[in-house]
Amino acid sequence: MDNPLLDLIATGYAMQFQEKGATHEGVLWASEEDQKKRFQMLLAPVERDFSGQDISINDLGCGYGAFFHFIKNHPAFEQGTFYGYDICADFIKAAQTKIHDPRAQFHHSNTALFEADYSFASGTFNLIGPQPIEDWTLYVKACLREFFKKTKKAMCFNLLDPETSMKEEWLFYADPDDFLTFCQKSLSPKTTISMNPELKGFTICVKR
Repeated sequence: MDNPLLDLIATGYAMQFQEKGATHEGVLWASEEDQKKRFQMLLAPVERDFSGQDISINDLGCGYGAFFHFIKNHPAFEQGTFYGYDICADFIKAAQTKIHDPRAQFHHSNTALFEADYSFASGTFNLIGPQPIEDWTLYVKACLREFFKKTKKAMCFNLLDPETSMKEEWLFYADPDDFLTFCQKSLSPKTTISMNPELKGFTICVKR
């Protein structure tokens, strides 16, 4: 992975992880409950479509593997395959060290390397750093285009809502209408959005 735009962000995550470890705080989530609620929202649009016991999953921005722990006991994933990717090498090393499930593999990458039935990205694009919002928005959309190319059935991702009353520095607050329109026009007309004011964000699901 060689992308100067991401170097500072990866460093920031590494510093946080070294201080907080493999916890929700280590990946900049407010609480473990919020982390799990976002996972539930990501699954909600596609879970009813799961069939069999061998679905494959891409997780972009996998951190230390929290989403794998969340889904590993799901009936549809009994014989599944999980591909986790992250820009922070420390996250990947921790996941590889602590997770020995043969269904899971983790890669230091800012893009998906393998095709999967379902692709997820939770909080992946929230930390923006000092770069202009316009530049980060273009980068996120470019990432989503590439991520969707590796997706066979559906891609779900979440972003922070700019309508939240309290905004934090260095976080990316995306325009829901802009991203919904982008996905519908550039990726698939079968795109839906779910707003969640409680979690100060929204989830978009793009289906084939």
